[in-house]
Amino acid sequence: LTRAADAETALDAGADALGFVFAKSPRQVPPDLVRSIVADLPPLVATIGVFVDAPPDDVRRVLDECGLSGAQLNGSESEEDIRAVGAGRVIKAFRICHSAELESVRDCPAGLVLIEPYVAGKLGGPGVPLDLDLAGQAVATGRRVALAGGLSPANVLDIVRRVRPHAVDASSGVEQAPGVKDHAKIRDFIAAVREADGMAAG
Repeated sequence: LTRAADAETALDAGADALGFVFAKSPRQVPPDLVRSIVADLPPLVATIGVFVDAPPDDVRRVLDECGLSGAQLNGSESEEDIRAVGAGRVIKAFRICHSAELESVRDCPAGLVLIEPYVAGKLGGPGVPLDLDLAGQAVATGRRVALAGGLSPANVLDIVRRVRPHAVDASSGVEQAPGVKDHAKIRDFIAAVREADGMAAG
Protein backbone atom coordinates (compact mmCIF):
# COMPACT_ATOMS: atom_id res chain seq x y z
CA LEU A 1 0.00 0.00 0.00
CA THR A 2 1.14 3.52 -0.75
CA ARG A 3 -1.92 5.62 0.12
CA ALA A 4 -3.95 6.08 3.29
CA ALA A 5 -7.23 5.79 1.35
CA ASP A 6 -6.20 2.36 0.06
CA ALA A 7 -5.38 1.19 3.57
CA GLU A 8 -8.75 2.41 4.82
CA THR A 9 -10.60 0.64 2.01
CA ALA A 10 -8.72 -2.61 2.61
CA LEU A 11 -9.57 -2.56 6.31
CA ASP A 12 -13.20 -1.69 5.66
CA ALA A 13 -13.39 -4.62 3.23
CA GLY A 14 -12.06 -6.99 5.88
CA ALA A 15 -8.33 -7.31 5.19
CA ASP A 16 -6.40 -9.06 7.96
CA ALA A 17 -3.05 -7.37 7.27
CA LEU A 18 -1.63 -4.41 5.35
CA GLY A 19 1.75 -4.40 3.63
CA PHE A 20 4.23 -1.62 2.87
CA VAL A 21 7.23 -2.07 0.56
CA PHE A 22 10.55 -0.61 1.70
CA ALA A 23 12.67 -2.40 -0.92
CA LYS A 24 13.35 -0.80 -4.30
CA SER A 25 10.12 -1.20 -6.24
CA PRO A 26 7.44 0.81 -8.08
CA ARG A 27 5.49 0.33 -4.83
CA GLN A 28 8.27 1.54 -2.53
CA VAL A 29 7.00 3.92 0.12
CA PRO A 30 9.05 6.18 2.43
CA PRO A 31 9.07 5.40 6.16
CA ASP A 32 7.59 8.80 7.07
CA LEU A 33 4.50 8.10 4.98
CA VAL A 34 4.13 4.60 6.39
CA ARG A 35 4.41 5.97 9.91
CA SER A 36 1.62 8.47 9.24
CA ILE A 37 -0.67 5.83 7.70
CA VAL A 38 -0.07 3.35 10.50
CA ALA A 39 -0.64 5.99 13.18
CA ASP A 40 -4.21 6.45 11.95
CA LEU A 41 -5.08 2.74 11.87
CA PRO A 42 -7.20 1.03 14.53
CA PRO A 43 -5.28 -0.85 17.24
CA LEU A 44 -4.31 -4.49 16.67
CA VAL A 45 -4.23 -4.22 12.86
CA ALA A 46 -1.40 -6.36 11.45
CA THR A 47 1.03 -4.17 9.48
CA ILE A 48 3.90 -5.69 7.54
CA GLY A 49 7.03 -4.11 6.08
CA VAL A 50 8.47 -5.78 2.98
CA PHE A 51 12.27 -5.93 2.71
CA VAL A 52 14.83 -7.52 0.39
CA ASP A 53 18.21 -8.47 1.87
CA ALA A 54 18.22 -5.56 4.31
CA PRO A 55 20.46 -5.97 7.38
CA PRO A 56 18.43 -7.28 10.35
CA ASP A 57 19.30 -4.21 12.42
CA ASP A 58 17.84 -1.97 9.70
CA VAL A 59 14.70 -4.09 9.50
CA ARG A 60 14.13 -3.90 13.25
CA ARG A 61 14.77 -0.15 13.25
CA VAL A 62 12.21 0.49 10.48
CA LEU A 63 9.64 -1.75 12.15
CA ASP A 64 10.04 0.14 15.41
CA GLU A 65 10.10 3.61 13.84
CA CYS A 66 6.99 2.96 11.74
CA GLY A 67 5.07 1.01 14.38
CA LEU A 68 4.83 -2.12 12.23
CA SER A 69 4.00 -5.53 13.65
CA GLY A 70 6.08 -7.69 11.32
CA ALA A 71 8.44 -8.03 8.37
CA GLN A 72 8.20 -9.92 5.11
CA LEU A 73 11.67 -10.89 3.91
CA ASN A 74 11.74 -11.37 0.15
CA GLY A 75 15.44 -11.85 -0.51
CA SER A 76 18.06 -14.48 0.28
CA GLU A 77 17.95 -13.90 4.04
CA SER A 78 19.46 -16.66 6.17
CA GLU A 79 17.94 -18.42 9.15
CA GLU A 80 20.23 -16.29 11.31
CA ASP A 81 18.83 -13.13 9.73
CA ILE A 82 15.28 -14.32 10.40
CA ARG A 83 16.05 -15.01 14.04
CA ALA A 84 17.85 -11.66 14.37
CA VAL A 85 14.72 -9.82 13.22
CA GLY A 86 12.55 -12.02 15.44
CA ALA A 87 11.30 -15.25 13.89
CA GLY A 88 7.80 -14.93 15.32
CA ARG A 89 7.17 -11.69 13.46
CA VAL A 90 8.78 -12.69 10.16
CA ILE A 91 7.12 -13.85 6.94
CA LYS A 92 9.79 -15.46 4.76
CA ALA A 93 9.12 -15.55 1.03
CA PHE A 94 10.15 -18.54 -1.10
CA ARG A 95 10.10 -18.79 -4.88
CA ILE A 96 9.46 -22.46 -5.43
CA CYS A 97 10.19 -24.16 -8.76
CA HIS A 98 10.13 -27.82 -7.74
CA SER A 99 9.25 -30.00 -4.77
CA ALA A 100 12.87 -30.54 -3.69
CA GLU A 101 12.92 -26.94 -2.50
CA LEU A 102 10.14 -27.57 -0.01
CA GLU A 103 12.67 -28.77 2.56
CA SER A 104 13.72 -25.15 3.00
CA VAL A 105 10.09 -24.22 3.61
CA ARG A 106 9.68 -26.97 6.18
CA ASP A 107 12.81 -26.01 8.12
CA CYS A 108 12.42 -22.22 7.99
CA PRO A 109 12.21 -20.67 11.50
CA ALA A 110 9.88 -17.84 10.39
CA GLY A 111 6.40 -17.71 11.87
CA LEU A 112 4.83 -17.74 8.39
CA VAL A 113 6.20 -18.76 4.99
CA LEU A 114 5.03 -17.20 1.75
CA ILE A 115 5.09 -19.15 -1.52
CA GLU A 116 5.25 -17.27 -4.80
CA PRO A 117 5.95 -18.40 -8.37
CA TYR A 118 9.24 -18.06 -10.19
CA VAL A 119 9.18 -18.63 -13.93
CA ALA A 120 12.16 -18.05 -16.25
CA GLY A 121 13.69 -15.50 -13.91
CA LYS A 122 10.47 -13.54 -13.45
CA LEU A 123 8.82 -13.16 -10.07
CA GLY A 124 5.12 -13.75 -9.59
CA GLY A 125 2.59 -11.29 -10.86
CA PRO A 126 0.39 -10.84 -13.91
CA GLY A 127 0.89 -13.71 -16.33
CA VAL A 128 2.92 -15.79 -13.90
CA PRO A 129 0.65 -18.51 -12.51
CA LEU A 130 1.03 -20.06 -9.10
CA ASP A 131 1.87 -23.78 -9.20
CA LEU A 132 -1.02 -25.10 -7.16
CA ASP A 133 0.48 -28.58 -6.80
CA LEU A 134 3.61 -27.14 -5.20
CA ALA A 135 1.51 -24.76 -3.12
CA GLY A 136 -0.53 -27.71 -1.86
CA GLN A 137 2.64 -29.61 -1.01
CA ALA A 138 3.88 -26.60 0.95
CA VAL A 139 0.64 -26.49 2.94
CA ALA A 140 0.93 -30.25 3.52
CA THR A 141 4.24 -29.70 5.36
CA GLY A 142 2.18 -28.42 8.26
CA ARG A 143 3.64 -24.92 8.03
CA ARG A 144 1.52 -21.77 8.12
CA VAL A 145 1.67 -20.89 4.42
CA ALA A 146 0.64 -17.74 2.58
CA LEU A 147 0.29 -17.70 -1.20
CA ALA A 148 1.21 -14.81 -3.51
CA GLY A 149 1.74 -14.15 -7.18
CA GLY A 150 -0.87 -13.69 -9.86
CA LEU A 151 -3.77 -13.68 -7.41
CA SER A 152 -6.84 -11.65 -8.39
CA PRO A 153 -10.55 -11.44 -7.67
CA ALA A 154 -11.09 -13.77 -10.64
CA ASN A 155 -9.01 -16.69 -9.36
CA VAL A 156 -8.55 -16.40 -5.60
CA LEU A 157 -11.77 -18.17 -4.61
CA ASP A 158 -10.78 -21.32 -6.52
CA ILE A 159 -7.18 -21.19 -5.26
CA VAL A 160 -8.17 -20.81 -1.61
CA ARG A 161 -10.80 -23.53 -1.96
CA ARG A 162 -8.32 -25.97 -3.51
CA VAL A 163 -5.16 -25.28 -1.51
CA ARG A 164 -6.47 -24.00 1.86
CA PRO A 165 -3.51 -21.72 2.70
CA HIS A 166 -3.26 -19.80 5.95
CA ALA A 167 -3.33 -16.51 4.01
CA VAL A 168 -3.24 -14.97 0.55
CA ASP A 169 -1.30 -11.87 -0.51
CA ALA A 170 -2.45 -9.62 -3.35
CA SER A 171 -0.76 -6.58 -4.89
CA SER A 172 -0.85 -6.12 -8.67
CA GLY A 173 -4.07 -8.14 -8.89
CA VAL A 174 -5.95 -5.41 -7.01
CA GLU A 175 -4.32 -2.37 -8.65
CA GLN A 176 -5.20 0.11 -11.34
CA ALA A 177 -1.51 1.11 -11.61
CA PRO A 178 1.65 0.10 -9.68
CA GLY A 179 1.14 1.29 -6.11
CA VAL A 180 -2.38 2.61 -6.78
CA LYS A 181 -5.03 0.20 -5.57
CA ASP A 182 -8.39 -0.35 -7.25
CA HIS A 183 -10.93 -0.18 -4.45
CA ALA A 184 -13.53 -2.29 -6.24
CA LYS A 185 -10.95 -5.01 -6.87
CA ILE A 186 -9.91 -4.95 -3.20
CA ARG A 187 -13.50 -5.48 -2.11
CA ASP A 188 -14.09 -8.20 -4.70
CA PHE A 189 -10.86 -9.99 -3.77
CA ILE A 190 -11.62 -10.09 -0.05
CA ALA A 191 -15.23 -11.07 -0.68
CA ALA A 192 -14.02 -14.01 -2.77
CA VAL A 193 -11.64 -15.12 -0.01
CA ARG A 194 -14.44 -14.95 2.57
CA GLU A 195 -16.69 -16.96 0.26
CA ALA A 196 -14.02 -19.65 -0.01
CA ASP A 197 -13.65 -19.63 3.78
CA GLY A 198 -17.40 -20.13 4.09
CA MET A 199 -17.25 -23.15 1.78
CA ALA A 200 -14.64 -24.75 4.03
CA ALA A 201 -16.65 -24.00 7.15
CA GLY A 202 -19.73 -25.56 5.59
